[in-house]
Amino acid sequence: MSQSHGDPAVVSLTGELDAHTTMLAAQAVTACLAQVPRPQVLVVDLTHLRFLSVAGVRMLHDAVDHAAARNILIRIAASESPVVARALAVTGMDAVFDIYPDRVLAVNTGERAEFLRLAQEWRDD
Repeated sequence: MSQSHGDPAVVSLTGELDAHTTMLAAQAVTACLAQVPRPQVLVVDLTHLRFLSVAGVRMLHDAVDHAAARNILIRIAASESPVVARALAVTGMDAVFDIYPDRVLAVNTGERAEFLRLAQEWRDD
């Protein structure tokens, strides 16, 4: 597991995200969300996971809720890994999470402020 600070902040998870490792992952996410200044976006990189359990998916869902309460967006980088894709699909979280095929795309996707500005323009038209 590694993490970077900045905006967007990145937490990269490797190996297995299950009942035994969710606390460590949650601590890393919490540390990134608490940095000053707060990031607008946190990318959680799952591209190197070999296993994702329901407990891991639940931790990710809690992290998304925790971040949203602080007006922070979490983007999930999840490769074409069948293990991660299956866990997210079975739990229905593939329709809930903001999922990107890789870390680069998740990090480089437009800034949230730009998205909000464009959304406002569309509403005004």
